[in-house]
Amino acid sequence: MERLKMKKAAIFIILLFAITSANAQKLTFAELTSTFTQPSIEKLEAFLENKGFDYFRRDVTSGGNDTSRTYRPIDRSKYAFFDFKTYKSDKTKRVYNYRVKYVVFNIDDFKSFGELLLTEKYKKVEGKALSFENDKYLVDLEVVKPSALARAYAITITNKQLGAALAEIEFDKLLRKATN
Repeated sequence: MERLKMKKAAIFIILLFAITSANAQKLTFAELTSTFTQPSIEKLEAFLENKGFDYFRRDVTSGGNDTSRTYRPIDRSKYAFFDFKTYKSDKTKRVYNYRVKYVVFNIDDFKSFGELLLTEKYKKVEGKALSFENDKYLVDLEVVKPSALARAYAITITNKQLGAALAEIEFDKLLRKATN
């Protein structure tokens, strides 16, 4: 009897993992923008791990203030990756998550983001082919062609709600570029 219970428990755990893995790696627009409200980098990383992503690499630029962290699917058969940029302010010492980039290799996933922007009445940004905005976010859509056989589709979302902090980030990056 005890052996049967253990077997049922093991099957349940395997099925639960399979269902979670099958739904992982796809992030909705709402989930992407919710990353801006995560109270810490640790919470954001836990959120991504829960969604089926694991840490891949970290790049630091702009004198150590601008950091990019890249996550890829735990299940490598899923084709997507997630990248978020944080910036540590010299003035406030706060760390801001100000930009996320989600790359998919499925045209239908990419189209669903474009359709959502139209449904949500995002405005087209003048002078930029595939850029849209509202009062909260600037969204850039991009078709990336890594090879003749493969295409990737990038959705980059900048958090405009940061206001003065976003201006500080962009100004600091501009200054660092001008002095290097």
